Amino acid sequence: VVNQNNKLTVYPNPTSGIVNFAIDYIGMAEYKVFDLSGRCVKEGTTVLTSTLQSIDLRSLSKGSYTISLFAGSKTYSTQIIKK
Repeated sequence: VVNQNNKLTVYPNPTSGIVNFAIDYIGMAEYKVFDLSGRCVKEGTTVLTSTLQSIDLRSLSKGSYTISLFAGSKTYSTQIIKK
């Protein structure tokens, strides 16, 4: 899934566990994963580089989630399906 508005690429989608992502930002970033009710079910920090990053979603139940990355003054968000 490519969200053209904020250049966040996430794959595979749907995923069975590990999701890879790339954004147009290099540096420290915080990520949060929200379920359909808006509850934060996973969060953490990562150092974004020019290489691919990944988040382990294997502990989450099957369903739809929103992944939000907070990098610098920007917020990058997209939907993902855990199968």
